[in-house]
Amino acid sequence: MERNDCQQRLEMELQKLRKENRQIRQNTVTCEVYRQMMAYRDAGIVRLKVERDKAEAERTALLEKLQELERWGILRNSSP
Repeated sequence: MERNDCQQRLEMELQKLRKENRQIRQNTVTCEVYRQMMAYRDAGIVRLKVERDKAEAERTALLEKLQELERWGILRNSSP
């Protein structure tokens, strides 16, 4: 009878450990998915900043050209 009790306790402990292990694996997957999502978000932010910087540089270059044309009298009464 004692052996049966011991075996039942061991089986209960084993079930408990399996449940904990399953939860740990689920949490690990959740963390990995979250990490990947953050990496994609960060990459998107960097890409948008690069595009913004390029657009700003292009805008500045165009404004400089416009000012040069106005200075030479080629364009009059224009506003950006």
